[in-house]
Amino acid sequence: MEQTQGFIEIEALMKKEKDRRMFEHYQDIYLHLKEKNAQEISEVIGRTERTSTNK
Repeated sequence: MEQTQGFIEIEALMKKEKDRRMFEHYQDIYLHLKEKNAQEISEVIGRTERTSTNK
């Protein structure tokens, strides 16, 4: 998946998502696509680094 297309798809999913846990999952993926590391992502979403998909 092209990175720009990935951003568009994840942003659309985030905007529609009502479930907080799924929103955070999409947000995690979005930040990973923006090349953020696990520590940066965990600070943004308020979770530990272990819960980040950016391992």
